[in-house]
Amino acid sequence: MNGWANLSLYFLKEGDEVISDRGYTCYGWEEEMEREGIRWRAIRKKGSRRYEGDEEESRKKRARRIIESVGSVLKLYFGKRVQAVTLRGFLLKIMIAIVSYDLHRLFCLLFK
Repeated sequence: MNGWANLSLYFLKEGDEVISDRGYTCYGWEEEMEREGIRWRAIRKKGSRRYEGDEEESRKKRARRIIESVGSVLKLYFGKRVQAVTLRGFLLKIMIAIVSYDLHRLFCLLFK
């Protein structure tokens, strides 16, 4: 991975596990991450050289689905643009989005 994609991985440290989708199945990149101590696990097609079995692939797909759903919901509650001057302000906006989503779900369950 080159350019901007490389910059977004600076927070990963040894022992972390990344489950990526089918677009990131570069074997060289996976080996580089393995040398860094990071487990890079891409969702693979059945005929792939590094296919990990039906059960493991299903588990990775479920994890990705949950992560993508949470991401899309947070995007909904953030609005079109997030403007924060500091990291603390950005984290505060994330917390507010999560709390507002939780309250929305609670009211939907209570008053359905």
